[in-house]
Amino acid sequence: MNTHSSGYYSIDKDYNILSYNDTAKQLYPHLQLGVKCYKALMGLDSPCPPCPVALGIQGPKTYLDPIRHIYETVDAVETVQPDGSRGHALVFSTVAEGESLSKSIPTGENSLRLLGAINLLASDYMSVYGVNRETGKISVYRSRFTDAFADLDIKDNSDYKLSFDFLIQKYIHPDERSYVSRHLNYKTLLERLSQEASFKFHFRLVTDAD
Repeated sequence: MNTHSSGYYSIDKDYNILSYNDTAKQLYPHLQLGVKCYKALMGLDSPCPPCPVALGIQGPKTYLDPIRHIYETVDAVETVQPDGSRGHALVFSTVAEGESLSKSIPTGENSLRLLGAINLLASDYMSVYGVNRETGKISVYRSRFTDAFADLDIKDNSDYKLSFDFLIQKYIHPDERSYVSRHLNYKTLLERLSQEASFKFHFRLVTDAD
């Protein structure tokens, strides 16, 4: 396998894997025909948060691969199956260095160092967000809640307070809302982080079973 070989796998409209090439199989050994791609790749029960098929992204886009922690350019091309149904072929390759890299991901030494630190220190987390202390705006580094936040459209430069209020009302268990509101509001968050570098905070979420 060439270092810059393109990986490929195809899926039907229900995300079942239909085919793949040798490069894809070597990079992702858990690929298996007939298995949901998100189950085979990530062990998830629904499409991966950055999935270009689920998000309807047209054309190639560069992502941080959550499995190998490297940058890949992925293009999800719509296909027509023999029975007339729609599917997708996902073609991906490791981002080359130089010009193509600089056009695809944040540039500058500080930005790249920050991304490297986040990937190293938060490798066990499915979601990673940052908040600018001066502006109160959010930076989304990694998110598993893309679909959940669709109605609020939480993304880079979203307002922390609006996002926080939305989360409390929709996803925090009613018995925990006042507790979370007191301890994780913007002002309290800043005060606490000025005294300690990090902290853990536990609360209950609303689930379909509630």
